[in-house]
Amino acid sequence: MTALLDYWFQPASSNVPCSAKPTKILAGLAPASRVLTRDQRSVEYMLFPRLLAFAERAWHQAEWEGKLSQAAFLPALNRDFSEFTQVVAKRHYSRLVKADINVRIPPPGYQIDAHHQLELRAAMPNLKLEYSADAMTWHTYTGAVSADNIHFVRARLINSPHTSRIIAVEP
Repeated sequence: MTALLDYWFQPASSNVPCSAKPTKILAGLAPASRVLTRDQRSVEYMLFPRLLAFAERAWHQAEWEGKLSQAAFLPALNRDFSEFTQVVAKRHYSRLVKADINVRIPPPGYQIDAHHQLELRAAMPNLKLEYSADAMTWHTYTGAVSADNIHFVRARLINSPHTSRIIAVEP
């Protein structure tokens, strides 16, 4: 990223003064709203892992930056995102949990197929997917299961009590 891109990563006006060869970022801004944050734990939940993604974008120049056509940047962008989620899930989450930070765990995606089987998919690695009839007793998802009497799903960080928000399953 250069000084020629604004905070939405759009080209800045040509009359904005900047050095002839902008190569370093002097600062980054990641605003957080206090409207929905009542305490320290809710602030942490809103910031992590978002703050990690912000830092990655602010301090790393990606291979796909500056490419204008989707065909040119989409494969590299998807590869970078996949690598980023691997690092967050396998390295950073355990460190954040150890530091007693209330991290946000992404909830699973779900689908009920034509045979009325519930299929779950994790948004990132190192998550254990769970389903429940009553949101009290949870079962580990290991593969497609009958959607009868399954009303809730969630993701759990492996080896941790941290879970995603609970998603109500709509038939």
